Amino acid sequence: MDHTKDTTARTNPSQKQILTRTMSTEDKKKLTAEDLVDLSIPNNVRLSPSGKQVIYTVAPASKKDKHEVSAIWIADVGKKFSARQLTSGLFNDTQPQWSPDGQTIAFISDRGEAGDTSALYLLSVYGGEAYPITPAKNKNGIARFLWSPNGKCIAFTSADELSEERKRKEEDRDDVVVYGEHWDFNRLRLVQVVTREVSVLFKGDAHVNDISWNADSSEIAFITQALPGLNASADGASFVTVSLLTGKSSPVCDFPGVAGELLWHKKDLFFVGGARPSKSNTSRTVYKIRLGGEELTWTRYAYGEENDVIRFRVAGDTVYVQIMSGLIDQIHKLSTQKTIYDNQHTLESWDIMLRDDGGDEDVLLVFTRSTIGEPSQVYSYTEGSPCPLSQHNRALADPELSPQAFYAEAEDGTKLDGIFTVPSPHNSSSHDRSKPWPTFVNVHGGPYSRAVDAFGSSAYNWAPWLLSAGYAVLSPNYRGGMGHGDGFASAAAGGMGALDYDDVVTLVKAGIERGVVDAQRVVIGGWSQGGFLAYLASTRASRFPFRAAVCGAGVTDWDLMSLTSDIPSFEAELAGKAPWEKGACDTQDRRGSPIWHLADGEEQRRIPVLILHGKEDVRVPVTQALAFHRGCLRWGVPVEMAIYPREGHHIKERLHRLDVLKRLRRFVDLHLG
Repeated sequence: MDHTKDTTARTNPSQKQILTRTMSTEDKKKLTAEDLVDLSIPNNVRLSPSGKQVIYTVAPASKKDKHEVSAIWIADVGKKFSARQLTSGLFNDTQPQWSPDGQTIAFISDRGEAGDTSALYLLSVYGGEAYPITPAKNKNGIARFLWSPNGKCIAFTSADELSEERKRKEEDRDDVVVYGEHWDFNRLRLVQVVTREVSVLFKGDAHVNDISWNADSSEIAFITQALPGLNASADGASFVTVSLLTGKSSPVCDFPGVAGELLWHKKDLFFVGGARPSKSNTSRTVYKIRLGGEELTWTRYAYGEENDVIRFRVAGDTVYVQIMSGLIDQIHKLSTQKTIYDNQHTLESWDIMLRDDGGDEDVLLVFTRSTIGEPSQVYSYTEGSPCPLSQHNRALADPELSPQAFYAEAEDGTKLDGIFTVPSPHNSSSHDRSKPWPTFVNVHGGPYSRAVDAFGSSAYNWAPWLLSAGYAVLSPNYRGGMGHGDGFASAAAGGMGALDYDDVVTLVKAGIERGVVDAQRVVIGGWSQGGFLAYLASTRASRFPFRAAVCGAGVTDWDLMSLTSDIPSFEAELAGKAPWEKGACDTQDRRGSPIWHLADGEEQRRIPVLILHGKEDVRVPVTQALAFHRGCLRWGVPVEMAIYPREGHHIKERLHRLDVLKRLRRFVDLHLG
């Protein structure tokens, strides 16, 4: 059986040249850490109503100053390298959307005071300055917005501004936080485009998450949850409609778990929710609510058994949906589940439109897409032919990289996959390419995520960084992740460190058996859930002899996660139960908690550990790292720990990102070089 496959097999040779623009040997530039932290990341593509132009955002990969920034760009569909910058990039201009007539672009920005304000701005496509249509000095962020189909108003969600009393108390430092005393609910608001008048459409004691207009702009459907915050989303969602004519809100129905990607299409509400509705660790599927019937309730519509749903788009009278299927991304026509687009690359953002001369399967696509060898670019796509509209970070492309789809089978017969990539010849001239490679096992986070052929598929671009240093990179997909349906996504919940860890080791051993991975030279690393599995590997050297482990923002004690994380419900589901739900003698969670296995490893070979963590991380609090570091010191485990001030779960500041990359490289060179 051939266990590897060229990931460019779904494109013909001419398309591959377009997707990875060939450079001569003289043009090749040695990748630097500065290149990676200064990447320009395109995202949020939106087609104009005419289909002739696309707008999108470009943001730097790291934060150079105190505030994040993002610029809006525009490109001509079908015109190679036509992208040009629209806004200055001095502010955080995000979520651009075309007006229905294509004359105006709306976006969210902090232009009132950089980093501290949030307002909706409008920009004419004919030129001139952008201007705010909501108060420019408002402090609370606008979460999302949506033009009405008739273009007269925009619905948006944001929390109420602080009252004068609360402002005074903060200034006086009389700011005791009492749980439940003040909830910053996102309200559903409406702004009239011409008059700039803002009104509140829903003031209930609930947090508005998502919105969608009906076709004639007379009603808005929205999703609420009981309290603000990601953790509360797991407790269920309520669907509501509101009439703009009467202002009356009408409940539709409730859903017992996380719900999002709301779409009002004709007489139906579509949304994405868990295949097991009351669970968080499950695949994503499409649900439908038929409006106007006697009984308003949700029903499962499609997907989630062998794949996962991401998001919807509407073109003409047709709904399209993005699907993750194994290592492949697809776009389907929802009503027939027929594939419109299919490729082994991640569609990071996309939009779609029907072509004038075709039916609902003859479409124009725009998307952002990358490969391990090329950072993200913007493309238009018609009749099977991609056209690159942008050339961001073009000098960093390495067309000689040829990532391979990698397959193996777990002991219980579960099919596993991943991506295996060897360095380009110009980055590995001293290595005999017929021999096994020193390999970095790059474990994705989540766990509900996946490793794919993408430049940013790994934490902070670790894969291209280490490939440029001459190391092979194996990116495994383990149970708990996405792209393989609910059986795969839900398998690891309640038993962290069992199937997930075994799947990683199975893929590594498959690489060794096939002669591509050097069994004596393997380092494991990852961020978040990947960091957890790296921690676990450091305590299980007798099960597989990794040379070292890089543990970024990882879990070391699952009980402590339920006690201290900002999403305790989600973490407790992964672990099995929260501490307050089980008896004092129930220590099952310790089986998958690396901190509890440091002492067990006294007689086994200890491997060096590099710990990386943000000091202000609320998802995986820094106490997880501090605890493991103390254990390493107690047992004489070679350990290095770097804590990044001001950083949360994801490292954003430029100098901190540089440190992560350089520290990683030194550590891997020491143990693999």
